[in-house]
Amino acid sequence: MLPERLLKLKSPRAKDRADVIELIKAGADVEKTRAFLEANARDLVAELERAVVAARQEEE
Repeated sequence: MLPERLLKLKSPRAKDRADVIELIKAGADVEKTRAFLEANARDLVAELERAVVAARQEEE
């Protein structure tokens, strides 16, 4: 699943960003994803963090 999330984080499409947010809300392992990105795609860590914040805001 990590490569799929990587592609969705890289995509400029709003639907892909929404998909990442939904995956986080559904229980995706954010720590594992963050570690993968830090090792393989550091430029996407900030995008993941934005998605985490958005997911938490939607859950409130």
